[in-house]
Amino acid sequence: MKKVYIFDFDGTLVDSMPFWAEKMLNILRSAKVAYPSDIITTIATMGDAGTVKYFKEVLCVKYTEQEMFKMMDEYGMPKYRDEILLKESVKERLIELKSEGHSLNVLTASPHKMLDPCLKRNGIYDLFDNVWSTDDFSLPKTDVNIYYNAVKKAGGD
Repeated sequence: MKKVYIFDFDGTLVDSMPFWAEKMLNILRSAKVAYPSDIITTIATMGDAGTVKYFKEVLCVKYTEQEMFKMMDEYGMPKYRDEILLKESVKERLIELKSEGHSLNVLTASPHKMLDPCLKRNGIYDLFDNVWSTDDFSLPKTDVNIYYNAVKKAGGD
């Protein structure tokens, strides 16, 4: 029986959480903004756009949205493009699931400009039927409808 699998990216497929967190914390440190100790937990499902909005509206970061996106890209792009590796046994397990005929999909808050190059460099991009960012749905990962939409698009029930 064919199953539809939907995988998260950061911290699930790849060992990127320290880099992802640093990408966000660099902005706050640079802006000299105090932040709560659980900030990473708070923003982890927001994606870049949601995080920028949170930084502006809640933490009152003085940078423009464009400046914050630029800072994220300057730190994050080289890490995702050149450094971040798969978590242990991920590739082997994905190959096994694909060989069994299952549908493999990614749904993440990371933007495609970081997601896609990382998956390609690590040799697993082509194993997926769909690679989605929350930007593709215009919904945050905290909205349950994003998962219903992803399963429907992937051909599941």
